[in-house]
Amino acid sequence: MCKKVLINPETESFINDLKREYNNSIVKPYKKTRDVLEILMKKFVLYQKVSIQKMDAITRATLETLPIKNLNVSDIYIVKDNEISHSFYLYFHSRYALEPFLCVVYDNDTDRLYSNCAMLEMYITILHGIDVGEIKTDSIKYHNYLNTLYSYNECKKETEY
Repeated sequence: MCKKVLINPETESFINDLKREYNNSIVKPYKKTRDVLEILMKKFVLYQKVSIQKMDAITRATLETLPIKNLNVSDIYIVKDNEISHSFYLYFHSRYALEPFLCVVYDNDTDRLYSNCAMLEMYITILHGIDVGEIKTDSIKYHNYLNTLYSYNECKKETEY
C-alpha cells in the first residue's frame, strides 16, 4: 500500500509532492470544450440553455462575476441539485447567505466553460485534462493542473461529513 504524501503548499517540494500524489489522477490527453460539456451533461442533470434574463437576481449576480463579455449569447445550464452534484452545492451555498442555482456556462466567444461555483470550475478544468507533452516538459500548465487537482481535493474535504 502506498504511503500518503503530506502536501504543504509552503514547502519547496510542493510541486514534486503534487506530482507524486496526483500522478494517477491526471486526465490525458486534453479534451475539447464540447467533449467536456458532453461529459458534464451525462454525469449531471443540466437544464438546457437558460436565458440570463430568466435567472433569479441572486444567480444572475453570481454569473455576472464570471469573466464573460456577453452572457446574453452564452449557453447557461443550471445544474440540478441531486446526489451526484450535492457536494458542489454544499460548497457553493456555504459561500452565500442566499442560495443561488449552480450553473455551467459555455462562452461561445472564447469556447470555454465556466461555473459560478469555484469547486465545479476546478472539476471542469480537471475533466479537460492535459496533454502528455505538457507533463514531459514539466510546463507551467502542468504545474497549474496539479495545483487545481490539489485545490479541488481541498474543497471536497470541506463538503465531507
